[in-house]
Amino acid sequence: MPADVPWPHSVDGRARRTSGLGAMATSAAAVMLLVACGKSGSPSGSASAARQPDVTVKIDGTRHKCIVALAGEKQGNVIPCDDVVSFVKEELRVPGGSIYDIATVSAVDEASTTKVRAALDGAGYRPRD
Repeated sequence: MPADVPWPHSVDGRARRTSGLGAMATSAAAVMLLVACGKSGSPSGSASAARQPDVTVKIDGTRHKCIVALAGEKQGNVIPCDDVVSFVKEELRVPGGSIYDIATVSAVDEASTTKVRAALDGAGYRPRD
């Protein structure tokens, strides 16, 4: 460093001081910038959309039954659709708040799908969006 330039580089030769508040504000701004660069989207919406369902209910319009399976099971249990919630809770032991998915195997009237969906929602299960 040249001898004629005072340290730290100031115009009048006096040392510059940084205020504590200015340093804290700069640090806070840097942290907020880093946080803003992180993951985006709503945590609850994106989490449920990204997750696989914990239980799948397939409504079979031909047999007028429901096929219920846990995630990862290749074959489900055939039960009356009116018993879906009790079967999921008591037999499969799927906790409330878990995610479900509904599919249809053959032609199913909308009332049947709505009834099963309403029963699962009423029991505290969440639909896969």
